[in-house]
Amino acid sequence: MRIIFNIAKQHVMLLLKDKLALIWMLIVPCVYILVFGSAFNMNSDRSGYKASLGIYNQDAGFLSKHLLQSLESENLKITMLETEPIEPPSRYLIIPPHFTDSLLNKTKVKLAFKNKQDADIEAKAAAEIAVQKAYLRLLANMSELAKDDKAITSENITILENRKPLVNLESSLAGKHVTIPTGFNQQVPANIVMITMLIGFIYASNTLVEERRNGILRKVKIAPISFNQLYLGKLLGVTSIAMLQIVLLLAIGRIVFGVYFGNDIPALILLLIGYAVTVGSFGLCLGFMVKDEEKVTSISVILAISMSAISGCWWPIEITPSWMQHMAMFLPPGITLKALHELISFGNGIKEIWPFILGISAYGTVFSLLAARFLSRVFND
Repeated sequence: MRIIFNIAKQHVMLLLKDKLALIWMLIVPCVYILVFGSAFNMNSDRSGYKASLGIYNQDAGFLSKHLLQSLESENLKITMLETEPIEPPSRYLIIPPHFTDSLLNKTKVKLAFKNKQDADIEAKAAAEIAVQKAYLRLLANMSELAKDDKAITSENITILENRKPLVNLESSLAGKHVTIPTGFNQQVPANIVMITMLIGFIYASNTLVEERRNGILRKVKIAPISFNQLYLGKLLGVTSIAMLQIVLLLAIGRIVFGVYFGNDIPALILLLIGYAVTVGSFGLCLGFMVKDEEKVTSISVILAISMSAISGCWWPIEITPSWMQHMAMFLPPGITLKALHELISFGNGIKEIWPFILGISAYGTVFSLLAARFLSRVFND
């Protein structure tokens, strides 16, 4: 057991002596989290947000005034326009001339809603819905007055608008409040997954390539060490490096960026250990399959970056195409990131993420066995 720990310790000490590696482990993740966390800091609670709407009213009748009053009750920031603007705002509504007369005469009338092409899509949708609601309320009041054989006047419409609601709607959550992870809650776990994979792949593969080039693995054959000790020592070493990266980013995420990692810490630990084993053993496999140091570094970076992008480490996976979301569930970083979001953003525990833990553990087992197979060929050659 002592030999196993000494081999693992040597791997960790070599990494700690590499100043460039420490920059990648500490400074680069913080920059990524800060930049991408700020870029995708989409606040899901937009209850205080008001879509702006300019209104150019060309009608002097009472129905257009009631339409405007109804619009004012919506969650809109309304600006009255004296003329149709040459440089229009993001969106505006044109109430045509003779709007009141046309409705009273049961003549079709059209409201013109104009929106800039590059304007906010959500604000456009909110404003359009508000206009439709206000227009339908006005038509409903007119229809009710006509049905009751009452005159369609401003006073009668005001009475209908001021009466108590005939139907009260009470809304409540039917289950957990699920929001798309954004901001630092998305980027901290994403960078735990991406940077750990990047460091794990590059370090494990490069170390093995260098040892093979320098003949260190051949010299081990005459040393008083068994195959199992060598294999477990190397696996523990690369896993420890991955866990060191994970612990550093967990601390940075909690202390610097204030991310809460959920209530089920044992589930978090099991998940991240499984991921660390997967990353470390996969890096060893790369080191056995590629003999050139420059090639193995390039392949490690390409694999880590591409899998990270597909898995949602660069942006919320929910905004990606469906094929990418499905593919992410078959990749180790995608499985791990999804489970982290279940713990962090959705407040779930071991009961909900045990399939993800089993999935990442299966990957870790497969890659560990492959690494053992590759090492046995070298050791017994």
